Amino acid sequence: MQPLGKTNGLARRSPNKLEDMQGETFTKKLIIELIEQGYKVVVNGVPTKLDIDLWDYIDKIEDFSRFHLLEDLLQWSDRDLTLIDRAA
Repeated sequence: MQPLGKTNGLARRSPNKLEDMQGETFTKKLIIELIEQGYKVVVNGVPTKLDIDLWDYIDKIEDFSRFHLLEDLLQWSDRDLTLIDRAA
């Protein structure tokens, strides 16, 4: 299995506004924007769109330490969201 967050036929990153957001700290506002753009998860600090069913994707994950569902992150405080490392 290829490292998550890379294009492997299971997930893809969209060029929409993601490049504009690089280095930006996660906030609830940013997470809402990402969800509206179709992103589902954050893997290794990178917002990622899924080409397959979420549960099928989750079944393939080996390391959950740097995996977050965007919907779940809406429950976090903005302070806690700053703890998520953003990939450059």
